[in-house]
Amino acid sequence: MAGQIEIFSLYKLTIHNKNAEYVLVRTEQPSYSNASQVQEDLAYQIESQKRQLLLASYINLYAKDSQIEFMGELQISPFGDRLYLDKGLFKLPIFYQQTEYGKSWIILGNANSISDFEKELSDYSDLLSLKPTGPINQVEATLITENDFDLSEIKYYDAKDMRDL
Repeated sequence: MAGQIEIFSLYKLTIHNKNAEYVLVRTEQPSYSNASQVQEDLAYQIESQKRQLLLASYINLYAKDSQIEFMGELQISPFGDRLYLDKGLFKLPIFYQQTEYGKSWIILGNANSISDFEKELSDYSDLLSLKPTGPINQVEATLITENDFDLSEIKYYDAKDMRDL
């Protein structure tokens, strides 16, 4: 069985006047049976639809006419208590770093400084297993969670396990 996971996706929004804004979208992907390709595909589809709807809802309200650049995602739990609050739509400092697995995969965390990020990272073997590489980047990002916008137009948006459907 593939368990339910939280996915953190970082985007850079460039508004028409060239101001950059970052958003960190936190979504859940339902668990599914490894023996069912249908369940796996549906779990991926639900998470993707939720992420796209959350991003579109935020942009429609706060950042119309933005160019969207996907910076990367993390499918392992990052550090920083504020990343796990029920509701988002607030800004927080995010540090992120590329990994040896390519541009789509980053490690990230919420910390007060680069040295705090490095110290926290040294304690997280799961994140270190992604083999961080290159410079550590600091941005201020708006956290967006599934509780910040209405997702009810997505079939099974609140599913936790595809085997229960």
